[in-house]
Parts: sequence; structure tokens; C-alpha cells
Amino acid sequence: MLTKFILLLTFSTFLLSSTWIHTYGGNEKDDIYGFDFTNDNNILAVGSTKSFSFDNHRKGMLVKVDLNGGTQWLKTYSNGNPYNLTKMVVSNEFIYLGGVVNTNGDQDALLIKTDLEGNIIWEKQFGDSDIQFASCIYLCEDSILLSMECKTSNPYADGKLLILDLDGNLIEDFDFPNQIIRSIIQVDGGFVFCGYETGSVYLYSGLIGKVDNNFQVEWSEIYNEYNDSEYFYDFVVTTEDNRSYFTCVGTANASYINSNTVGIITKVNDDGMKIWSTVFDYSEETNDQITSISTSSDGNFIISGFINFKFNNSADCFGLIAKVDHGGNIIWEKNHNLSIDEFDFFNRVKEVQSSGDLLIVGSVGGNDVLYGNSDGLILRTDSEGNYTDIDENFEKNSDLVITSYPNPFNASTTFTFTSNYLGEAKITVTNTNGQLIDKFIRNITAKGTHSFSFDAVNLHSGIYFVKIEIGSSTSIKKISLIK
Repeated sequence: MLTKFILLLTFSTFLLSSTWIHTYGGNEKDDIYGFDFTNDNNILAVGSTKSFSFDNHRKGMLVKVDLNGGTQWLKTYSNGNPYNLTKMVVSNEFIYLGGVVNTNGDQDALLIKTDLEGNIIWEKQFGDSDIQFASCIYLCEDSILLSMECKTSNPYADGKLLILDLDGNLIEDFDFPNQIIRSIIQVDGGFVFCGYETGSVYLYSGLIGKVDNNFQVEWSEIYNEYNDSEYFYDFVVTTEDNRSYFTCVGTANASYINSNTVGIITKVNDDGMKIWSTVFDYSEETNDQITSISTSSDGNFIISGFINFKFNNSADCFGLIAKVDHGGNIIWEKNHNLSIDEFDFFNRVKEVQSSGDLLIVGSVGGNDVLYGNSDGLILRTDSEGNYTDIDENFEKNSDLVITSYPNPFNASTTFTFTSNYLGEAKITVTNTNGQLIDKFIRNITAKGTHSFSFDAVNLHSGIYFVKIEIGSSTSIKKISLIK
């Protein structure tokens, strides 16, 4: 008998504040990689999940959340094979999702088009080598640009840029030997891109270039300030003194898996000449990385990433957000370990235009970057990267009270409880004979209100009991399943 038991942790505040934390996950690995705002002032976040999958495969995940942190819906995607969705573009009418699908050991780039409610219109797979995945999506007026990283027996990866119509049909493709495009922005006369170049001198070098409207390369430059390896993941375009400037973020010195890496920000002009470079280096023994950059309403840059990461899992990894001015000077920097002594990764940050607050997505928890039980994260902070925890006046030893809605229910119901205790929560579901139906153990890492959804689609009608144990507190709720 298969019972779906999903924990949706909602960490909220009891203060009059717009800040909040919401995580998505269970006892498997779950991540959120990107997001965008919709025209109706909501948030769409894309990632991958194993906790919301019941066939032991990772699935693509798309979540819609309002600006107060309320989940409107969550959709998962798979054709029976493992999906990993990392890229997203939102238009006035559609959502485009990009990533990779694993089919019989081969990995193909994946592109999905949905409506604004996440319902699939079509999905396409692309690939003619051993491994290829979508590294960037850019939406034009009448076409889609899909960049892919392609790996074969050649030790160095190649890039490919596909020009697709709005139905996902291939119009033309362009090879970028040894060059991987990670971000594209349309400018006057063509497109600017950033990424990295593979080669024999250095394993990787930062890459910035421009193509014209026919996708012919006008110029490209590589950057390797640290004489080792360098990657650019994201960039923004600004205009100063009638010139365009491109500010890129990434990481450097990563050719050895256990060596120190540093987060980097590099600014170049529209001829590709470097203006300045800034380094984020938390420790000589740990790895730091900057994953995204966006512009703020005051004209500065907001960046996200992580610091203090070790591949041998011996250090607590902190999510990083910071504001940097146009000269590369750090205005403020905040490092958060929301999961308490585990891994936190901040993958993308943007400003909430109506308030100046910041919205961040990533993953929290777990102690293994590849196989840990992390949760997808959506976090709203104030304009300086601060978030408000639960009111310290909240009674620390208050009784644990659980509510259920709907109850009675048909197939699924949602439970909500409030706890000021940080630590292990044990949740069990039993029938009237005391037989264990399902159990779940979760580490509560933030004080506040928490919700979990119980899906009993394969259970018979009847009475069941949900028991939650947190610290010395216990709560039991009777639920009625009616089919």
C-alpha cells in the first residue's frame, strides 16, 4: 500500500513584518534553482524534487507563491524518467522551463512550455551526444533561444545554441566549440552572453561575448585572473556615460575538487575590456561561489551565492546575499545558515519592486551536496538581507496544538501546527487498530508555523490518527477519510 506523506514546512513570523521563509521538501533531496515574478504580483519558482515523487525518481517542480509566502499550487513533471528543471522564463501567457531528462542512461536537454497555471502545453527533448542539458533559456518576440552544454568522450564540453520557434521546433542551431553559454541578454544589434570556455591551458576560463542578430560572433573574450579555473554564471547590463557595461558573477580557482574557490564579480565594457574584479573569499580552506546578480532600484547590484562550503562535508555552508556598487565596493553583506549547522545555498536573488525587499531561492539543510535531504527554499528578506524570526515573547513551553483542514477529507488534507522548539519532529499516522500507516522524521530549523499535507489516495475510508512529537510536547489529531 502506497501512502503519500509530504511535509511542507512554512516558517512564518509573528511580528508585523513582510519577511518570511518557506521551504518545500520531505526526507529526500529537493532544490529550487530559479524564480520570476508574474504580472499578477505572484512568484513562480522552479526546481526539482524527490520528496514529491513516489517512484524514486527526481521530478521537475514548479511552485506558485504569493508575496506573503502563501503557496497557491505546486506541480511536478516527469514522463517516467528523472527530470531536473533549473531554468525558467515567464511571459504574459506562458512559462518556459528548461533542464535535463535522464533516459536509459543518456541525458538530453529538456524544454517544457506550460500555461500560467503550470499545465503542460508541450515538452521537447534535444540531444545528440552522451550528456547535454539546458544551460540557458532566453525568450525573444517570435523565438526561443536554448543554450546547451554538451559532453562526449572529449574531456572538454562544447556549447550549442538552438533557435526554436514558439512551439519548440528547431529553426537553426549554432555550435560553440569549447564554449558554454550560461546567460544571454538582448542588446542593440544582437545578444551578449556569458559563461565559460574549456581548454588545455586552464580547465575553464570566464567567457563574455557578443553575437549579431544572425548569431555570428562579433567578439568574445576569456578571463582568467587566477591562472587556474574561472566560471561566469550570470550577468547584468548597465549603461554609463552612453556605454554599455556587463557585470558578471561566478567562481574562480576550482580545478581541484578540494581546493579553495572564491566568488568573483567582474565588470567589463562593451569592447570586452575588464574594468574591475571583486573577490568574496570567506576562508582559504573553503569554497565560495556567487551564483546570480540583479540590479536594485537604487542602481546597485544584488548578488547571491554561498560561502564556507567543503566537499568533505566538514563545514557549515552559509547562504550569501550582498549589495555591491558600480565600483565593486561591498555596501553590505549577509550570510545566513537557516538550517543550523547544515548546508544552505542561495541560488538566485531579485528585488521585490513594490517594496524594495529581496526574494531569494535556493536549498537548505542536509549535509551532502549530491545526496543530502535538502529542502527547496523561498525566502523574503528586507532591503538589506535581514529576515525576522518568531516573536521572542512567544511562550516557549506552550502546548502543541494541531489543526486539520479539510476534515473529514477525500484523499488529502493539510495539518498546521505552531512550534517554538528547534529540533526533531516525529510524525506518525496510524489506523484505529494502532497499525502504523506512515512515519516521518523532520528537523525543525526555524520557529513558527508549519504545515504538512497528507495524501491518502491509496487508503480505505475510515478513521486515522496523526501524532506529532516535538521535544516534550505531543499532539494527536483524529481525521476522517471519506471516499
